[in-house]
Amino acid sequence: MAMESMATLNASAATLMLKYSSHGATDITGFGLLGHAKNLATAQHSEIDLVFEKLPVFAECEKLV
Repeated sequence: MAMESMATLNASAATLMLKYSSHGATDITGFGLLGHAKNLATAQHSEIDLVFEKLPVFAECEKLV
């Protein structure tokens, strides 16, 4: 399930970026979600909202960490 999500993730993101005329994006690797959120908020000089209920969580994920 995780591999399928990672393999198709960019297609959905690209569609949404075009739909909403996005001018930038970031991934959540390396710095983690909060690190990238801070960088994005700083760059756009405004707050961001994280809707944690909308983030995908895969079954058995905690066992892998």
